[in-house]
Amino acid sequence: MSKQRTRTARVPCHLRFGARFPTSQTREKAVPLAIIARALGGDLVSFAQFVRKLGGRIATCAGNSPERTGAVRLARNHRGRGAVLDAYTTWVATEIGFLPALKTWFETLRTPA
Repeated sequence: MSKQRTRTARVPCHLRFGARFPTSQTREKAVPLAIIARALGGDLVSFAQFVRKLGGRIATCAGNSPERTGAVRLARNHRGRGAVLDAYTTWVATEIGFLPALKTWFETLRTPA
């Protein structure tokens, strides 16, 4: 018997995190929080708290209709099949008391090492 691989969901609106910093062209550019935090020698959650204390904006998704529709479809298709959450998403979900609901929906939650 061959083993069937189980795919886990990666919720799209939680894949793109970035602190927004002005560039020389007066546009904003998203920079992944994890890259900045590690470059500064810290951890993602501490850096996110620091950005929040300074009044910085942490962009997690565009929030438009196609993105929400895709996220809902992905979550429905992967119910009971597990999900991978990045550290920031896990932290925020814990802070707002939503982690148990995610666990109930997906059954298995994982975070990258």
